Amino acid sequence: MWVSKEKCKRAREYDVLSYLRIADPGELVRVSRNEYCLRSHDSFRISNGKWHWWSRGKAGHTAVDYLVEVKGYSFPFAVNEVLRAMGGMARRKTSVKEKSFTLPAAAENNDAAKEYLKSRGINEWLIDMLVTSDLIYEDKRYHGVIFVGNDYENIPRHAAFRAADSSDFKLDVSGSDKRFCFRLPYRECRVLRVFEGPVDLLSYVTLCINEGKEWQYDDMITVCGVHKMSGTDTDVSPALSEYLRQNPKVEHIFVHFDNDEVGASAARGIMRRLSGRYDVINMPPPVGKDYNEYLRISGKEKSRGRENND
Repeated sequence: MWVSKEKCKRAREYDVLSYLRIADPGELVRVSRNEYCLRSHDSFRISNGKWHWWSRGKAGHTAVDYLVEVKGYSFPFAVNEVLRAMGGMARRKTSVKEKSFTLPAAAENNDAAKEYLKSRGINEWLIDMLVTSDLIYEDKRYHGVIFVGNDYENIPRHAAFRAADSSDFKLDVSGSDKRFCFRLPYRECRVLRVFEGPVDLLSYVTLCINEGKEWQYDDMITVCGVHKMSGTDTDVSPALSEYLRQNPKVEHIFVHFDNDEVGASAARGIMRRLSGRYDVINMPPPVGKDYNEYLRISGKEKSRGRENND
């Protein structure tokens, strides 16, 4: 097989990280903010545009080098493979109109959003902390709550809207990427807690605060809804899959889905898919449909207890 000098030049313009993100994203595992390893070779590291295979004493920069030195491809085959993968992505970008994502405009203040969350029993300090962190705000048009989902470079990529009235209306903002649903700031913890939606997550944290339990040492994410899974369905949500790809340190996963058939089915599906690699524990709320209902039940019981003591 022969390739022209022009093809060689174009193929060598692509670094290995760009190539793998398109051709084999499941092979990439984030080690730190700017460093990756391979799922199949943990001694292979990618950093600052270069790669090093420490156990083999090999290094390089381009995707072509990677395919030749690591995958064992011939040089002409590697050139054609890189151009195929990267050219295919370019065609997809031009032929498929991608939805643009923009955060909804913010209201002048967050009063309605805060009052709504407090009415659901969410801790006021927690609300203020998330508002200050730009993870929660009130939208200008409908005065509902916006829960912002950042990617792992802290760039907003998802927004979930929830009405601040009794309608309980909620939706994902157009163009949102479900790999990056609302979550607490990422800290690469060994324990991950997974919730269906933002209010469930905040309710769980509020319960921990109320009961004096530690919660700051766990990562917490939402998946923005679940679906009923069949006995053979092993699908994992985009948000959970992305988190696990980003964090190789996680060991324990707690699933805090709703106390209903759909939540239980989705939790079983996650356990079926991940139990071989992680310690996966299903932990729905002890009482109530979801963690917010459990929070409000707990608050009423405490109020009755105080009244009885008085």
